[in-house]
Amino acid sequence: MKLRILKFKTNRGSTIIELVIYSALFITLLLVVSSVFATSFSLQRESESASYVQQDSRYIFQRLEYDIHRADDISIPSSSGSSSEVLQLSEGINILRYSVVDGVLYIDVNGAVERLNSNVTQIRSIEFVRGEGETISVTIVIASLIEGEAEGDESVLQTTIRRR
Repeated sequence: MKLRILKFKTNRGSTIIELVIYSALFITLLLVVSSVFATSFSLQRESESASYVQQDSRYIFQRLEYDIHRADDISIPSSSGSSSEVLQLSEGINILRYSVVDGVLYIDVNGAVERLNSNVTQIRSIEFVRGEGETISVTIVIASLIEGEAEGDESVLQTTIRRR
């Protein structure tokens, strides 16, 4: 009696249906990962935009407060109740002039001009109002220039500073 050894054929390759299923799963995984990446990138840009606006606002107001406190005289705006887009102070022998040109806030100290906001923010408007008793009310609209969904992120900020 002869024993027969049965050999089964084994498939070493994949069928076309299996390849299609694997490809579909891989593409789905790639879409999910790219969507998560795009969302996190968008959130980072929004956060960056808000951070730049906040940082520039804080710096500008601190600088204004410092200069107004030290001022000997405020010449523009000239009288109580008047408003201007320019602030001019005298501090000892120095004349300080704050003004906005093409969305950039500059301070001119005796001819030496310094930019106060960064290149990723824009000053949309600024107003200085002279109040009673040597006070200046400052209103600034500052916006982000970062492109994307966060573009146009703007803040309206207002404070009143008294000259000492």
